[in-house]
Amino acid sequence: MINRRGQVTVFVIIALIIVVAGVLYFTLRGTFTSESVPESISPIQSSFVNCLEEDLRSGVDIMLTNGGYLEKPDFVPGSIYQPFSSQLDFAGAEIPYWFYLKNSNLPSTQVPERVLMEKQLESYLETSIRNCGLQEYVDQGFVFDYGSPEATVVIEEDFVQVDLDYPISIQRDLESAVLSEHSVRIDSNLGFLYDTAVELYEKEQSDYFLENYSVDVMRLNLPVDGFELSCSSLTWNADNLQIQFRENLENNYMMLNNRGQKNDYFDVDFSGGFDLNFMYSMNWPTYFGVSPTADNILLAEPVGNQEGFGILGFCYVPYHFVYNIRHPVLVQVSKDEEVFQFPMVVLIEGNLARESRAVENVLGEQSDICEYRNSNIDLKIYDSDLNPIDGTVSFDCFDSVCNLGRSNGGEYSGTLPQCANGLLKVNAPGHKPSTNVYTSINDGSLTVVLDKEYEKEISLIVGGEEYGGSAIINYRSDEESGTILYPQNRFIDLAVGDYEFDIYLQAETAITFPETTTEQCYDVPRSGLLGLAGFKTRECSEVTFPEQILSEALVGGGQGTYYFTTEELKNSNTLEISGISERIPTNIEELQLNYALLESGTMEARLI
Repeated sequence: MINRRGQVTVFVIIALIIVVAGVLYFTLRGTFTSESVPESISPIQSSFVNCLEEDLRSGVDIMLTNGGYLEKPDFVPGSIYQPFSSQLDFAGAEIPYWFYLKNSNLPSTQVPERVLMEKQLESYLETSIRNCGLQEYVDQGFVFDYGSPEATVVIEEDFVQVDLDYPISIQRDLESAVLSEHSVRIDSNLGFLYDTAVELYEKEQSDYFLENYSVDVMRLNLPVDGFELSCSSLTWNADNLQIQFRENLENNYMMLNNRGQKNDYFDVDFSGGFDLNFMYSMNWPTYFGVSPTADNILLAEPVGNQEGFGILGFCYVPYHFVYNIRHPVLVQVSKDEEVFQFPMVVLIEGNLARESRAVENVLGEQSDICEYRNSNIDLKIYDSDLNPIDGTVSFDCFDSVCNLGRSNGGEYSGTLPQCANGLLKVNAPGHKPSTNVYTSINDGSLTVVLDKEYEKEISLIVGGEEYGGSAIINYRSDEESGTILYPQNRFIDLAVGDYEFDIYLQAETAITFPETTTEQCYDVPRSGLLGLAGFKTRECSEVTFPEQILSEALVGGGQGTYYFTTEELKNSNTLEISGISERIPTNIEELQLNYALLESGTMEARLI
């Protein structure tokens, strides 16, 4: 019995030793190599660990810059009406949008999960570590034999760690060793910054606070709705409004912060142990749409100077314009000199932030036929002298605009979607655009000849002299139209063909409208049961309109259609517009007469 007890005791001790050894092995593995490392090989191990640490730091830096991505999602191009691709070009870095609109006008999200980030970092390290430079040790006579690397990455709030299983056999003379387990941990806020960025992204998707800031910029800087006391038309150039809006948007987004100052309009109410920065650039793709417009001009007509409105005793110009705006914003979350950045697209639809209507209704449900290009086309592009020229080619089918690319040597060969009676458009610098009805059900070819455009200086002659006031010049041809605000812009591009012109002269006036009082009456529901039955009573009140001075008004104008030949365009420098009489009104009746005569006014145009 004693012997048996002794044997049991021995087995228990052996079992305890095995358990303790196993615990120590699994606890300390990664800090020891599979074999003891000779002193001569220790520098190689240190160099390799330094390589791994540099690669890990490089991968983390790329992720911080690219919105959490090392391998980006497939690139999706934009279009004329949806200028956003799936990536934002910022300082040479193509950063995937976390939220954007595809060409099909449908929303798309690209927020990486933490598991995906870890997997991409593992793949990155397994590739980059193979290039670790150990050549100096090869020159010293060491021979290396490598296995296959397998990395495991963990991203935590304040550090990133990699455990790399990569057998490396090292030998020189009689010394040898095998380095298998390699572990590196670096201090980094990648995990914390990523979590914070996701929280901010979710706040934007629920509160739409960026849309609200953009709506404020729109209403402060653009004509949206309202009225002005004036008897002359109000006009705005849509291109100028877009520039003004984008300039103010760029300045305002720079002011947004998270400093926790509750009375600060620019505080986004998202504070913590980090800094926030928001960026928008005028150079970034932006969609700016406004209606109603005519030839890129926003026009508001006065009320009160038309026949039958004389009782008002004054004029006012009401206006209401509807804007659809889409622009990117780059969000930067930073801590301890590390910056995590990601872009989103901000949507304003019908003057409202996206929160005011369901996303499905705002974005619509359309199929993007541009993705299905299965018809071939061979296109040749020439100028009027039959010289090959290069230009950009697009194809419109239904509501989709497909950007096909650019010709090379005056020839374009490619594919386009099947469509009956689509519009094939060709644009080349210095030439009149061309639009051709084209059916792409089957493969085909087309030859396009573009007329050269000639820049001409405008000379506006009124009363035999160069006009010193301001004017609006609208022009239209078969392929294009435009508006020139004279004298700010004095040049126009003309090609062979017919052009229609509308001229509106404006000048300073001093028409004074005295204070007037008028009676306005309304039908209002009667009180009690009679009101419930639909009976109404008429109530009147006096309204006083203050004195006003009209500082600028319509003083003349005319219309005309002219055909310009190639010889005229080649041998001239100036487009002279004349034959317009100037009638400066001194009272509202004369101003009304100017508007009446405008439609029958004439003008003359010639190239000199």
